Amino acid sequence: MRFQKTWPFYLILIFAALDANAGDNCAPVDLRPLIGAPLHQGDSGYCFAHTSAVLIRAKLGISVSPMQLATHYILANPEEISGAADPEVKKRVTSEMIRTWRIDRNLEPQNYRVDRILGENGLLDTGGDELQALLVANFLGLCPDSRLPTGAEVYKEYLESIRKFDKERWQKGIPPEEMNRPIGEVKDPEARAMAWSYRHWVEERCGTPFFPALPLLPTEISLAKNLQQFRRLEAMHFLTADQARNIVMKAVDEHLARGVPVAFGYSMGDLMPGSALMISKKMSQTTSEVDHASIFAGRRRIGHKCYYYVRNSFGESPEGYRPQFKGRIEQGGVWVLPEEIPSLYSAVWLD
Repeated sequence: MRFQKTWPFYLILIFAALDANAGDNCAPVDLRPLIGAPLHQGDSGYCFAHTSAVLIRAKLGISVSPMQLATHYILANPEEISGAADPEVKKRVTSEMIRTWRIDRNLEPQNYRVDRILGENGLLDTGGDELQALLVANFLGLCPDSRLPTGAEVYKEYLESIRKFDKERWQKGIPPEEMNRPIGEVKDPEARAMAWSYRHWVEERCGTPFFPALPLLPTEISLAKNLQQFRRLEAMHFLTADQARNIVMKAVDEHLARGVPVAFGYSMGDLMPGSALMISKKMSQTTSEVDHASIFAGRRRIGHKCYYYVRNSFGESPEGYRPQFKGRIEQGGVWVLPEEIPSLYSAVWLD
């Protein structure tokens, strides 16, 4: 699950370039060696952190923990991300970025309740935004994936371990200064202490963080702040799916040609209606429209059409994909035509 930023979104409607992806720009690209092995987000809402981890892997050549990226995105405080040494990072961490980061991560306020924080539908199921998560990582550092691995089963184990850790801390007595210490958007003192348990547990597993050798400088094209807004813009005839797709795919083509993978926002139901329906039921929704993020990491011509390699974050299994994609799945990803992702509305990459 992901959220796009809530500041005024960029409608880069360059209509003269809307046919840029018509099929004459399909030189083969395969960035799978750069992005590493497939990741699995399990039942978490951390697709934004998994795609961010893939972009970092391609940039730095190091596999990092998505759970650590998500935890810092969800629970860090603005005062922790000040004083950037790199001037380019400092330019991007504006007061507007801080404001929208705080708004975006609080779009599911129920997840910050005492009875949900350490539950399967609590912080572990909170969505986020790749651009903001990547900027925050410049300040709070990174955790090697080997110390806090990703996976479908390990997240359930992590939750049980965090709950045990929290219970032991309560039994020993939590210092008043920690009970009252602010964390993220959590307001209730008891909930703050539980949230600190969550973050402490992650940081204990990770140990001393390492910092990017190169600054993480994310850039995005965002035609809507999230999937729901994109659908409203379509319904109002403000832009069409074809227009949005062509704008986003133009940026994708440019960056794939430079050897840079691109994260993108779309509806999970475009590719995986079964998984989207399962998640929407978990979220008490009645729709298979679930905001999701994946990675474009390749391109090749098959016959007379240009296909793109989409790496998902659900391991290597073909389970959940639409029938037409079953024969096109490779190494945890699937080869698709751009028009098979009709809800494509945003892209994020690392410069």
